[in-house]
Amino acid sequence: MPTTPTSSSPWLDDERKIDAPPPGTRLLVLSDQYLSFVKDQVELLAPHFSQVTVIVRHNPVTEISRVVPVHSLAPYRRDTLVDLRSVPANVRVLYAPALFLPYDADNRRQGDRLLGSVRRVIRSEKIEFDLVHAHFVWPNGHVAVRLGEEHGVPVVVTAHGYDIYDLPYRDAAWRALIADTVREADRVIAVSERTRRCAAEIAPGVEPVVIPNGYRPDLFRPMDMAGCRERLGLPPDRRIVLTAGGFVPEKGQQYLVEAAADPAVQGLDLCWVLMGMGRLHDELVRRITRLGLERRFVLPGWADHAEMPLWMNACDLFAFPSISESFGVVQVEAMACGRPVVATCNGGSEEIVNDPGVGMLVPPGDATALAGAIRSALARDWDDEVIRAHAARYQWQVVIEVILSVYREVLSGTSLKEHRREPRVRGSG
Repeated sequence: MPTTPTSSSPWLDDERKIDAPPPGTRLLVLSDQYLSFVKDQVELLAPHFSQVTVIVRHNPVTEISRVVPVHSLAPYRRDTLVDLRSVPANVRVLYAPALFLPYDADNRRQGDRLLGSVRRVIRSEKIEFDLVHAHFVWPNGHVAVRLGEEHGVPVVVTAHGYDIYDLPYRDAAWRALIADTVREADRVIAVSERTRRCAAEIAPGVEPVVIPNGYRPDLFRPMDMAGCRERLGLPPDRRIVLTAGGFVPEKGQQYLVEAAADPAVQGLDLCWVLMGMGRLHDELVRRITRLGLERRFVLPGWADHAEMPLWMNACDLFAFPSISESFGVVQVEAMACGRPVVATCNGGSEEIVNDPGVGMLVPPGDATALAGAIRSALARDWDDEVIRAHAARYQWQVVIEVILSVYREVLSGTSLKEHRREPRVRGSG
């Protein structure tokens, strides 16, 4: 059953004055990608800075997927990590090459390895900056706090998900690495209340601020369903259930496939769209084939961010079967198009699907419950105005104002760590 919201927008309860950084301020952003929520955030922040430089971590090994069909590597190639369309004139996007293997021990060495690569990019490109914002505590947050020490600038780190609710709980070594970064950042942003609790637990005394990811209302808005389906080549007369996310176990697409074979949804003539790519692609295809559902499923790969509203408006229902999630902005994007959401109690969705007028929640990893909720949701007459109003609190224009207030706070020096309190001469690099 849907939960009852405790506050309409708890992350907006802060009464700090909203103010932009001083004129001429230069921002350095460290990220694993320049897509969706990072791209949107940066490009809406850009007018408030004289220069924004984004450095994206990139593993050169992934480029072999251009010639060898390795589904696990394709999402991490340069051409899939970065979207350079409509980038503002004062934003530069660069790559920091960092070789790594998909093993836990090697991942722990990524912090200092990436630091060396980012230092080289900064030197070769003569990058100057007054503030660093890292997306994901590891390894980008680790790199950010080291750069903050070296350059005497404030550091903001955003904890997004696995970096805060997974890595520090693997073993003591991971916990120490993540806790050190959380403690040493001047301000920690958590994208959800769950993420905030995890950060506060591993680094007692730290008080993260909750600022969720947002959506662009100019992109994610109601559109004609029939027209969207025609443009995408989707069936005009079938009910469509859409999900979107990387094909990894945590996203739970395997349970959605199982739900499609459940008796609860038989006879509904549904079209199921699994949008994404990743290492579970072949396994999902085999599962679909084994269940005899080939004609019911569409796997279109990834859609461009600008094309996602077409898919959202083409569907009747958005499903989000994740096992574990920190936030899940795609749910908000679907709601902004007026679509109800059936999600799991995965740690993040409870904060979004928290009103019975916008969707339903079921236990994670339960295909039967998922199928039942999908059937019930498709039988219900939803009020798209109510759903869109619920999503509106997450519009980027609203979220950006809160992020700017955090920037202003750390740039003023009121929350700087002791080793960065000495004023820095602008232009010292």
